[in-house]
Amino acid sequence: MATIPDVGQIFGQIVNVTKDMVGEDVTTASAFARSQAQMIEQNAILFAQMEVAGEFVGDDERRKEYAKMIEDTALNFANTVRAMAVVEVEKLWNAVMSVVWSAIGAAAGIANPLPMGVPAKPV
Repeated sequence: MATIPDVGQIFGQIVNVTKDMVGEDVTTASAFARSQAQMIEQNAILFAQMEVAGEFVGDDERRKEYAKMIEDTALNFANTVRAMAVVEVEKLWNAVMSVVWSAIGAAAGIANPLPMGVPAKPV
């Protein structure tokens, strides 16, 4: 007999796989990412329940529509995580460059050693 996943089970797995990939639990850093992961879980459970109940029998188009909805939500989640990662990389880059320019400024006795034409952040 089929077993429908418990609420929280899929969400926990999404959090774990995301944490393994990016090194942190993005659902604690972003309420939006958290709600997306929960939506993926809810839709997956609903899909499984409908599959077990036979609601897709003879209606492959409906099955595809529900599967596409889950895929789209997962893609939105991945894009959210990617955007968060870009922000973190920019923060890191800015912090590193602040250390570098401060060290150069201290060594050269210059208050603002940032050379003209050097971007203040990655492009």
